[in-house]
Amino acid sequence: MRDLYLKRNELNEKSQKLRVAKFDPRISKDMIEVLIRKQKEIYKRFKFYDEYIKIGGKLKWKTGDTY
Repeated sequence: MRDLYLKRNELNEKSQKLRVAKFDPRISKDMIEVLIRKQKEIYKRFKFYDEYIKIGGKLKWKTGDTY
């Protein structure tokens, strides 16, 4: 379970860095579009891990299993 948290946090950090980078005035307009697409892909993966962790926690609580 810890590896899921680490992966989720890593994706969150990457997404935030790309979000900030697209406001850099030295970046061309074409590169900004690439950054936006990449940031959206990473954010979707982050949301998947986030939801998976939430569901995993609920399933663990309902079944009483311990990991």
